[in-house]
Order: sequence, then C-alpha cells, then structure tokens
Amino acid sequence: MEKLHVFDNLKSEKDNLIKSLINNEKIFFSGKIIKINKRGSQQSRIFIITENNLYNIEKNKVNRKFAINKIQGISISKKSDQFILHGSEDEYDYLLTDPNRYLIIKILSTIYTEKTGKKMVFSIINHRNLSNYVVLKSDRKKNLELNKIDNNNLMSIDEYIQSNGNLNLNSHEKLNHYHNLFNNNKYKNENIENFNFIKILCKGSTSTIYYANYKIDNNNYVLKVIDKYYLISNYLIDQIYLEKNILSSLKKNFISEIYFYFMTETKIIFVLPFYQGGDLLNFIQKKISIDEDLLRFYAVQIAYMLNELHKINIMYRDLKPENLMINNDGYLKLIDFGSAKIIENDELSCSLIGNPYYMSPEIISGEGHNFSTDWWSFGIILYELFFGVPPFNDKNLERNFDLIRNCNVIFPSNKFISKELKDLILKLLEKNKEKRLGYKNGYSEIIQHQFFKNGANIINIQNKSLNPSYKPNINSDNLFENFDEIYTNLDINMNDIYESDKIQSLQKYESLFEIFIKK
Repeated sequence: MEKLHVFDNLKSEKDNLIKSLINNEKIFFSGKIIKINKRGSQQSRIFIITENNLYNIEKNKVNRKFAINKIQGISISKKSDQFILHGSEDEYDYLLTDPNRYLIIKILSTIYTEKTGKKMVFSIINHRNLSNYVVLKSDRKKNLELNKIDNNNLMSIDEYIQSNGNLNLNSHEKLNHYHNLFNNNKYKNENIENFNFIKILCKGSTSTIYYANYKIDNNNYVLKVIDKYYLISNYLIDQIYLEKNILSSLKKNFISEIYFYFMTETKIIFVLPFYQGGDLLNFIQKKISIDEDLLRFYAVQIAYMLNELHKINIMYRDLKPENLMINNDGYLKLIDFGSAKIIENDELSCSLIGNPYYMSPEIISGEGHNFSTDWWSFGIILYELFFGVPPFNDKNLERNFDLIRNCNVIFPSNKFISKELKDLILKLLEKNKEKRLGYKNGYSEIIQHQFFKNGANIINIQNKSLNPSYKPNINSDNLFENFDEIYTNLDINMNDIYESDKIQSLQKYESLFEIFIKK
C-alpha cells in the first residue's frame, strides 16, 4: 500500500472500547465529520477509517459499518465542502461535508485501490447541495443496483489532484494557484534559544502568544507559538500555511505583518509586531465611550481590511474584537488569519467556523457562506463597539444561534443612535445573505452608505493622515496595561515551548511541514 500517515485525532488506538467495536482493525483516521441526513440536517459523527471499513460510531456503538471495497465512487461538489461516498450492492450512500475532505478522500482512495486493485472514480458536480445525487437507505432496499453517480463528469484521483484550480480545492492546493500573490517566504533558520520569553499575552487552542526579546538585535517582538501536533490532529496545516502567506505578503495598512518565522521540532513560530494598545475587546471592556465619529473612523478601517482580503479571494471568517489590535497611533491592525479561506467568486463553504457570537446565519445553518459572511460580522462589530455588547448575546449557544437565525436586532434605548447608523447595522445584519449590504459589490457598496458620507474623510483615514480622537494609554512602566491579566499573570513554562516529549512522535510527520520552508 502507498504509505499513509495515520490521523488518529481521537486517539482511538488507545481506546479499548473503540478497538473492540472495530475488531482491532488498523486505524488510519479517526475524527468528527459532519453527516447530512435525508432531511438536510447536519449531524456531527465520529468516523473511523480502518484497513477494511469506514465506521460511524455514536453513543459507544457502531451505527454503521461501510466496507471500503464497496465504495463505487465519490462525488465532489465544486461549490461547497460536500462529498458523497457512493455504495454498491447493499451499501447505501453517505452525504458528508468537511473542509478537509481531501485528506479523507485520499485515505479512502488509497485503501480502496489496495483492496480492489482499481483506482477510485470521482464525479465532479457543479452544485453546492448534492442531496439529489444520494441513494438513501430506503432507495437501496427497493433497488440494489440503483446508482446516482453523474457519469458525465468522471475523473480519476490523479486528474482530480492535478486539475486546473476550478474545483473546490483545499487551501494548500489553492495557494499553488495564487503563488504570484504570495511570493515572500520570510522563513529564517533561527534558534529558539535566541529569544528571552518575558510575558504571556494570550493563549488559544492552536497557539500561545508571547512577548519576547530577540537577543540578536535586542528588540522586543510578539511570538505566536503554534503547536505542530495540534495542527496535524485537527488538519490545520493548510490553514496556518495560508496565514503565514497572508502575513508575509499582504503589505497593507490595517493588516498585520510578519517579520520572519521559523520552526523547531515541535512548533511553528511567527515573529510579529507588538501592538501595545491591546485589542478592541479590552477597549470595550474598559467601557470607553465611543461616539459615531470614532465608530466611523474604526468602521472605515475594518471595511478596508476585509476588502483587501476579498480582492484576492480570501474570506476572513473570524472578525471579532480580539482580532482587532489598536496600534500606538490609534489606528487598527487585523491579526490572526487562522480561519481564512480562499474561495472562487461563485463558491460557497459549508464549514462551521468562527466565534459563535459573530457567526452569520448561513454559517450556522450550513447552507453555505461566502464573502458576505464577513459583512455580517462587520455589522456585529459596529453594534458591539457602539453599545458595548453584541446584538445576540445569550450565554447558551444553542439559544444564541436561534437568536441569530430568527430574531430581529433590538437597539437599546439608553443611547442615542442616528438613523443612518441604525440603517447601516440593519442592512449588514440582514439574515438573507443575498439581500445583505455588501453581497453584490462588497466594499464599494458599503462605503457608499449614508453613514460614511456624514463626515467620514475616507481617503485621510485610509492614508492614516487623520489624527484619531482616541489613542491608547502607552505606559513605558507597564507595557501590558492593555492586555488581559488572566494571561499576563501566568508563569511561563519553557517545557510548554520545547515539548521534548513530542519530538519522536512528530518525526514521521516532518515532510508535512516542508511547504513552510520552500520558496
């Protein structure tokens, strides 16, 4: 068999119950995948791919065992993350959606070829929703030979991989088609010992953010330390590769840059600027009064940031106050591109991604989202900056999702809001993405709204020649005054940075990170 990396994300190999359920078969993949049922509802399920079968496990029992040698083909949507595993004989079809479907397809195809001696067949479908191509369980019972594969669009896996970019490729493949945009590598063969770690600024699931001194030039920087093992376990290598390329190459006002990056045996480390003003969440939590002029000042910058990304086919998908830093000059900088995705103009993504309070209705429903989802989040940000809380703010996430999808925006009565600002927010928070402001013409459509015509010197803001009414308090005696004490009071444990115990287990994945070194 072609050499396959093992992606046992759920550590099922060490789970005796799982091992017994799958008859101790060798595991090549375990993880959660979204299954779409006959009613169109999305259901998160544990899937395990072994040397023989695909297992759907629910509540500690096997819900379905699908023999891999009975897969007669795979249909792939060009316009969403959906794909179908077509069954033969007594096996009915599986309709699934996953942003990293290529990995799953590659594993299944390799095992299929090993089992049958034949190459997997693919059908590329020019539709977002593939439900019409699915043979349901009830259909299979009536007709064992029923087949809904579109035979007019068949290709082999080699043709699929080597296609010209018109397919819904994953971000790594797409980046190869956008190489002229991302031509500044900034990789450096550096040693972690050349940094003195001073303070933790933030911790997340993917990375920890440190403030550190670089002994070579004696300057201080922000280090984003990313765990390689976490990237592998959650199929996020391509996401961080895209983030690295955006930071390296997109030299625009209001978008952060990267000085250089390097790797250790267990980490990828971005060396970034330090924005002492902290983020807009800190700004909001300090209850700093914001009027419509200051809001307009910020809004122009945020809209500009999104437009610069959209112009090169990148959805941001994680707009929230924590990702908007205030520079010492009072202007904003957009950081953290770990959720960004390259899409074609008519393409939709069906990933459930982003902060739950800033997600658009179409992300929550799974119907498919595009650039318009960023304009929804933009509307949420404007509301929160002005009123201090998001418009949909229930601590129960399911209830909050229901508010986002079904409830109208309510404006507090304790603060005056102009009819122009209210109208802008309402048009950005339109639940139907096709009616949402910005859906048709993006930035140019939004910046023409009357709210921006009332006193916004857009050119001066874009050129950073306007003196802002608010600048952060920059205190040389307390560099971290504008950062959350929950993190800045934490002790730095260098073992968390070195993680020597992971070196051996990561060696077999070393080739996956070669893309970060290549020019």
